[in-house]
Amino acid sequence: MVLSECVLALRGLVNLRNNAFDAYHIGPRSKSRRFALQSAHGTLQCAIEQAKSDWIFKHQLGRVNVGICGASGSKAAWTAIKTLKRGLGPSKRPPPVRVKLPDDTFASSVEENAEVFAKHFEKLAIIVVNQSNIYDETILSSLPLRATAQGLDHTPTQT
Repeated sequence: MVLSECVLALRGLVNLRNNAFDAYHIGPRSKSRRFALQSAHGTLQCAIEQAKSDWIFKHQLGRVNVGICGASGSKAAWTAIKTLKRGLGPSKRPPPVRVKLPDDTFASSVEENAEVFAKHFEKLAIIVVNQSNIYDETILSSLPLRATAQGLDHTPTQT
């Protein structure tokens, strides 16, 4: 399978999974929708594993074998092995985002980042408090009720 065909197939499966996810969470939940979501998720995971296997067998193992057995020496094999390690290993986390401070410098620690966010959310809280009636309370009566388990509000015991 050509790389672009593989990418297109995976994108199609991602779209199917996303549509099943949306259908499960937007509409009323049912076993059939949950099964469709689980099926789409499983199909996508199998396709990803298959794409990884295809990439290894078609593009990397040949280079390893040529490097070990061929006249080019082991450099080609070691280069292919490094590529495999980079492609199959866990991805590295990006460094934490450095937030711009009001004095046009960047935060040097997580605490300074948190201070910037705290100021921002304080402003949002003030805005929300000033707009206390931004929703219609009658809408609450039209929300669907879900079944609840009665008798679970007792104090837990060790027994």
